[in-house]
Amino acid sequence: LWESLHGAWLYECCQNLTAKLFILHILPAAFVDALILSAIYLVGILIFSDNLWFANSNKNKFIYITSSTIVIASLIEYHALFIAQKWSYTSLMPTIFEIGVSPLIQLAATSLITFYFVKKMLLK
Repeated sequence: LWESLHGAWLYECCQNLTAKLFILHILPAAFVDALILSAIYLVGILIFSDNLWFANSNKNKFIYITSSTIVIASLIEYHALFIAQKWSYTSLMPTIFEIGVSPLIQLAATSLITFYFVKKMLLK
């Protein structure tokens, strides 16, 4: 959902795509986000020595999730913008150090939300 919302208005590459091409463009990005979240979970198992490490939230786990997602999103955006030149932002994209704020927030927020809902489902 977030990929669709910020892709439609904040990325130049998505401005003139048909609905079908837009979906074909956004789906791989959402899939990569899911893979990143899975990697964060697996590394979390190693760090916290617990398969359900996210079920008992604390400050260190929150810092781990947010910092790792912001670093990963920054690297992805930097590479796509300046090295591969895969996309560019519209004038509506707020930036920090020339990196879009929306993708930085997106990966962190959706990761925290995902872990929260999985935790709630496990506790039922």
